[in-house]
Amino acid sequence: MKKWQLLCIGTCLGSALLTLPAAASADRSDSNGGSSPLDWEISIQPKPTPMEKEAARWTLLHKAKNIHYNYEEKSLIHDAKNPDIIQVNVRAIYADPISVAQMDEKYRDKLSTFDSVSYSEILMAVNVKEHTITPTRAKIFSVGGRLVDTPVYPENYQPIQKDTYEESLFYIAQLYADTGRTGITSEAQ
Repeated sequence: MKKWQLLCIGTCLGSALLTLPAAASADRSDSNGGSSPLDWEISIQPKPTPMEKEAARWTLLHKAKNIHYNYEEKSLIHDAKNPDIIQVNVRAIYADPISVAQMDEKYRDKLSTFDSVSYSEILMAVNVKEHTITPTRAKIFSVGGRLVDTPVYPENYQPIQKDTYEESLFYIAQLYADTGRTGITSEAQ
């Protein structure tokens, strides 16, 4: 390239860079109410919706006849007082109409007319040394996503039963206690 061509290109780029801060500080919407090109994001994949983000938080743990159990991998933590205890959030999704009807009856005064109990999020404490488990507190939600109740449970560790979600949760908690990871994802926590 010739010197004058390089000089011309350099001048154009320089002036564009000088006007960029002024454009960035200006109103970010155009005259039609749309967003400024400075706010645009270029991506091959679309951004996940809030529902997709929420679904991605949970990993399937165990399916029983009446309830499907998921756990939140990022919620795994050691108890501050006892390092043998691992706390983890579990989501119980009620799949059996009879169970849902019983829950609806129990929380009838807290539900709106056409709403129903859908799922609960339970904070579980797993003692990996003693092979025991207990729920500590829960949040019960309706189909509409409204918080229905927040029961707190007394600390009452029970032995873990075979072939239950508790056994699956125990193995995940044990792996987390030993390695700091669950083995489900390759990412360390």
